[in-house]
Amino acid sequence: MKRIFDLVCVISFDFDKTMIPTYFHLSLPVIGDDLIWSLAVSTQLAIIGRMSSDYVAAASIASVAQQFVMILVYSMAKKVLRLQQEKQLDKVIMNG
Repeated sequence: MKRIFDLVCVISFDFDKTMIPTYFHLSLPVIGDDLIWSLAVSTQLAIIGRMSSDYVAAASIASVAQQFVMILVYSMAKKVLRLQQEKQLDKVIMNG
């Protein structure tokens, strides 16, 4: 089995086995955070579901507003990042 794994790794892509511990070291906190976040969202929705219909409607409107603000913030951040990359590219071109 190990020989098949080695063969697949060589054929498909250059795979360094020493990267596996680093991958898990970096990805496990992210996975844990996502699990806790999904539990928190589920709990919040369960609590909201037991409240009055007025509160559920208000929470739905607030959720849509939050999503619009997130789109705006992400768009601005992407534009700033693009401008910074262009500025760095201009510096490389001027110095190069």
